[in-house]
Amino acid sequence: MQTRRGFTLIELLIVVGIVAVLAVTVVFTLNPAELLRQARDSNRLTDLYTLNKALAILDGETTSASLGTSTTVYVSIPDSSTACANLGLPALPAGYAYGCAPTSTLRSTDGTGWVPVNFSLISSGSPLSALPIDPVNSTSTGLYYTYIPGGSWEINAVPESRKYRILGDKDRASTDGGDNPSLFEIGSNLALNPRKGTPVVSTLKLWFDANYGITKNGTSVSAWKDQSGNDNDATQTNASKQPAFSTNALNGLPAIQVRTNSGSDFLNVANSFLLKQVLIVYKSPNATFNSYGTPLGSNGASATRTFIFQSGDTTFHSNPGCTTGGTWKNGASLTSPCNMASITNYMILTVNTQYPTMSRVYTVGASDTGSYIADLDIAEIIGYDSVLSATDRQAVEGYLNAKYSVY
Repeated sequence: MQTRRGFTLIELLIVVGIVAVLAVTVVFTLNPAELLRQARDSNRLTDLYTLNKALAILDGETTSASLGTSTTVYVSIPDSSTACANLGLPALPAGYAYGCAPTSTLRSTDGTGWVPVNFSLISSGSPLSALPIDPVNSTSTGLYYTYIPGGSWEINAVPESRKYRILGDKDRASTDGGDNPSLFEIGSNLALNPRKGTPVVSTLKLWFDANYGITKNGTSVSAWKDQSGNDNDATQTNASKQPAFSTNALNGLPAIQVRTNSGSDFLNVANSFLLKQVLIVYKSPNATFNSYGTPLGSNGASATRTFIFQSGDTTFHSNPGCTTGGTWKNGASLTSPCNMASITNYMILTVNTQYPTMSRVYTVGASDTGSYIADLDIAEIIGYDSVLSATDRQAVEGYLNAKYSVY
């Protein structure tokens, strides 16, 4: 009679260990959270295509149907206020307003839904049983659909997966023909959205815009989401070091306020990466810098600095100094030591960073691991891992000036 031999304890432990290693490998390789984000993005693209097709059918059959009020940005999130007053949405440029529908009619296709178009006017009936809404559809995440009419139309969604965002493997945001590389855009006129994007994205590495991606802790800023698609987000978990948020800083748009007298405010940027050129919209509340500081500094020793301002002056500090021919204020080249006066007015500062071959961990509003902080108001930061050509640099400066009316 043959005796059946079972597994030994050691063999079982080896098998369990192998299974555990394989499980961890699968999780890291497949990244379930990213796969869910990709699935939602795929849904978004389908929703936008379906809605756009329905609008095209209606537009082809009749010219009398109302597409909505021009210069109104209609939002897929419900609100009891027709102007979306309760949602805390980002500020719009002058002349634009938001439009919302209540929960009861949000997805209606008869003109009372969030897209104010009566699709039942199509001879064969509405091709939509209900208006699509974003899979997340919330203000806090910034994930919702927008619809902008103007004799034609544009529909937008925000991608959340790396795959479909700027420079992703299946980048659909910057390749869809629209003028904002951080959005999915579809429609008959892709210039209707008042939210324009930076015109140069090929070497874009970092993009902070105070009108988007801000997480607030009361009136303070605890996080600032990178809009470049690279997940270089900035955060501050220490409440005493969180910058303040200013809702109407310039041209109706917000900024963050870094201050030295309220806890030495700054934000830590995730990841280590190379920046060779940055464009920053900022000002100081003081006639001269009240301390050594910078809008975007290094979270390391002095030898890793990007650039730093001179305390008690309106120039760059000499270590490292600014570069003649590599520093511009409002499009005009500055000569070392790069006097930026008057610094109490918002400016567009373009700087070729020092030590341009060095990858760093960055901080917003501080340098030298938070040791040097000056009072600064910062509205936008755009960073590239290359030095832009003069044509491209001027295009980005022009985009910022059109947005903020600085000069």
